[in-house]
Amino acid sequence: YRDLFLSAGIEKRHLCLDPAEVVGTSPQDQQDNYQKFALDLSLKAVRDCLERANLSPQEIDHLIYVSCTGFFTSPAMNWEIAYQLGMRGDVIHTPISGAGCAGAGPGLRRAWEFERLYPQSRTLLVTAEVSNAAFHPSQDLGVVLGNSLFADGASCYLVEGETTRRGLTILDFLVRHDYQNRNTVAMIVADQRYKLILPLRTSELSTPMAKKVAEELLAL
Repeated sequence: YRDLFLSAGIEKRHLCLDPAEVVGTSPQDQQDNYQKFALDLSLKAVRDCLERANLSPQEIDHLIYVSCTGFFTSPAMNWEIAYQLGMRGDVIHTPISGAGCAGAGPGLRRAWEFERLYPQSRTLLVTAEVSNAAFHPSQDLGVVLGNSLFADGASCYLVEGETTRRGLTILDFLVRHDYQNRNTVAMIVADQRYKLILPLRTSELSTPMAKKVAEELLAL
């Protein structure tokens, strides 16, 4: 197992919790840890993003929140972020869950579609994961691999409409799914705890698909 960690290619990771503190915690404890740290990380990412763009929270029209490491409650994290930041009451909210590692993709596409409909608007896309809240000691090599790779963090993207846009422009999207491998990367509840599942052959599955998509995009 030590060799698996050392060969993961990860030089540094940020964790909100010491893994030793998570061992033996209940699903409720895991969810409470997720809610706390995902909110803290998200707020920091949003504030940094708005500061760089010289914008206030009141100038945002659409808030997207993407995550897969916590079980979504209702209302979703969007509303707590908006409340903490003092956003307007007419902000459009779009929560996205269960998309896994690719979650930023559909989130970015929702932002792009919104800006095409409302060219004077601004969207914030927030992605947050607290993988460590679901730390699961196991002899399963797939679980060990997941524990060696995943960390905790959040990011925030500002996507602006045509009349307000600065910086890069999103031209189009290309989506390809391999439904045969839909359950190879997952988060489940096992032994009354959240459990991350990752196959040892992840690169063998992802590399051919990434190459195919890149070739199709370059051919457009």
